[in-house]
Amino acid sequence: MSIFKLKPWWSNERLQDEEANEGIQNGNCVRIDRLSSHGESDCVILAEGSLLKIYTPSPEQNYSSHLLMESNLNDYVLHIEIGNFVVGAPTRQMVVLHPQSYSIYDLQKQEGHTDAGDQNSLTLLIKHTFTRKAHSLACGPFGKIKRDLICVQGLDGSLSFFDQDTFLFMCVFDNVIMPVPISYVASSDTFVVSRSTWLLEIYSYEQLRDFSELNTRQNKKNIPQWVYNAGEEISSVQVVQTSTNFSSIVALGERYLYCFQDNGLMKFTKKFDFMPMCFHAYLIGWYYEPGSRLLIMVASDDSKLYVYEGTTVLWSCDLLGTPIWISRCFLKALSGGVVTLSPRGVVTISYLGTEPDLNPGATPAVNDVTDPEVVQAELEEVEDALQRIMKDTEDVGTGEKAMEEIIKIKAEAGKPVQNLFQQFTTDSGDGIHLLMCPVIVILTCSQPELISAVQLTYVCAAPLACSDSTICLDSVNGTEIIETHVFLTNESDISDTHIKILFTITDAKGAITVTSRLVAVPVSLYCNAADVDEEKREIKFEIQTNKDCVDLVDLFADPSDIIAILECINYKLMEHFARMEIQNFEMKMQVHKEFKGQLEYKFLKSIEAHAKDRTKMKKFEDDLAILQRQFTLVQKRLLVQFGSSPPGDCDQLEFLMRDTYRRITETDWEEAVSSGLRYMLHHVLRSARATQRLAPAGEQPALSQGNLKRFLKQLRIVVEDVFCDDGVDKQPDEDNETSKQPKIERIEELVEVI
Repeated sequence: MSIFKLKPWWSNERLQDEEANEGIQNGNCVRIDRLSSHGESDCVILAEGSLLKIYTPSPEQNYSSHLLMESNLNDYVLHIEIGNFVVGAPTRQMVVLHPQSYSIYDLQKQEGHTDAGDQNSLTLLIKHTFTRKAHSLACGPFGKIKRDLICVQGLDGSLSFFDQDTFLFMCVFDNVIMPVPISYVASSDTFVVSRSTWLLEIYSYEQLRDFSELNTRQNKKNIPQWVYNAGEEISSVQVVQTSTNFSSIVALGERYLYCFQDNGLMKFTKKFDFMPMCFHAYLIGWYYEPGSRLLIMVASDDSKLYVYEGTTVLWSCDLLGTPIWISRCFLKALSGGVVTLSPRGVVTISYLGTEPDLNPGATPAVNDVTDPEVVQAELEEVEDALQRIMKDTEDVGTGEKAMEEIIKIKAEAGKPVQNLFQQFTTDSGDGIHLLMCPVIVILTCSQPELISAVQLTYVCAAPLACSDSTICLDSVNGTEIIETHVFLTNESDISDTHIKILFTITDAKGAITVTSRLVAVPVSLYCNAADVDEEKREIKFEIQTNKDCVDLVDLFADPSDIIAILECINYKLMEHFARMEIQNFEMKMQVHKEFKGQLEYKFLKSIEAHAKDRTKMKKFEDDLAILQRQFTLVQKRLLVQFGSSPPGDCDQLEFLMRDTYRRITETDWEEAVSSGLRYMLHHVLRSARATQRLAPAGEQPALSQGNLKRFLKQLRIVVEDVFCDDGVDKQPDEDNETSKQPKIERIEELVEVI
């Protein structure tokens, strides 16, 4: 069986082996281009630290004849480009970037008249120094001039523009922390900038030049011509002119390949099932020909090379190793060679060949005589082994139902007790003693050998707090009793009177099961009994049930901010009828108009205060978001360096994703509820007031004054329609059963949305 494989044609590895004793550093920068002095084929320009070497590869065995010249530049080489940088120069020059300077050289060739051959030398034309630390450079006819200018990107992401040895201007972006890939589009005189925030942005040269002047005043922002959010780190960008008027922009991400037209039009995107290391795009034919084709070479981390036309793979082959850089070259003896650079600094030029046999010493499989009975016996043995594995898995049972059979969980809250050792002072200056309510969990395990560890996590809403947020048990032996305490941290309003306990159970095989229990804290923890005159009671509410009334003394062992009390009454009633095995219990509350108005006013004012506080924090959130994305970028680069493998089980990741989504929803509460209110107004509520056309909340910046007014208006309509006057202000009529029911329709959807 034959496979495609790149065959080496030339490499500088032998030269490096011969010079290993001299302490030469590994190659860190390489450039393939055609120099004016050697115009018959491309040259390989390789920088090893501060040492610059220029090769003219050929298939001859005399490797010393491949090296045109070698020069020590006495400064570390970061980047090399070829272009017309000097006015009036008849040949193309080479610009070499150093950490704090760049130099422009001209390679001169002097034909020899003896057996020594031709002589090559580098002539320094221009050297210019600057103060900022450099990272990379780009060159081109910026501003549509007839020669090439130089753009140097600093380590801080700033762009400095130079003409020969003259500084032109500098652009500093406020949302860039480290250098990013940049490229110049000559057909449209624009720059492609890949942000560390995973955005591809396009700026014109004129726009960057004007921005440098505006930037000094700090009063305007530079807005790109178009932006694309890749959602991943962009490792490299390349521009290829594909027609007379347009160019193609090709960008490589962590898992995707993107191709755009220079006007922002997406041509295609390709998702890989491997990790790409580097790529090179090139054109078959001339750009002004109608039949020209854009091809893209992509090298993978498993040492394979793929060639794509659009999203279609034309062919693939094996590489000799994993490259960190790839390109094409056109030599006198080899047209269309593939150039790769290894992490050790070895440059290899290859061509497409075939490998007839990967293992010639092995016996071909087609010559083996196979006994059908032996194959059948092996299949039966494998099937029996799979059945045993499945049976063991079913016996252990890592699901929630199986765990509930192995571990019985009982959780309840005790009676609050006075804590004389902890004390805090209220805003009024009065010191009060802290009440502590014990929460007891009893775990009974019938098969302790199947349980590896159990973790208990206590979740509660402020102002309630737990003395222990997490408790870990390395093992469960029979019956375990775990006790923690719940207390009030301040005198703020209580929104939730339940403690949610999450049980994370790890079995003997490492499988994880998560279950939960809900415990209601006693009313006496957050309420005190008070004697109020009957005539001074301004607010009343009535509770109607479809079953016989239950005396509150039977529900509460201690006396009863009203929301917590109503929730507790509902919970106690449901618990009571559940013990009585009554399934169709219903409860309706008749709400007084004055009480509804007070609740509505307090609710809307709390939202307005919360939105104003979030507006003040927005600037800090934006700065934190940039730093967070930058930190994620550094983490990903570390993972690429050290390598990673995909996890086999994604249940834990799914749990983290759901928890992250919940936290985002809680943080952006106004935005989430505003979207839900629009759905409520048009699909759930069926009234004339609900059909009012309101401007979308996204027309202005989030939490602006106009958006906040619209949001409060939408929320008021929903609240007033749910508790409408037609259904809550009328007194019940014994002859009219419908008047006893408040006008609340599809209340489940209202609760889910809000």
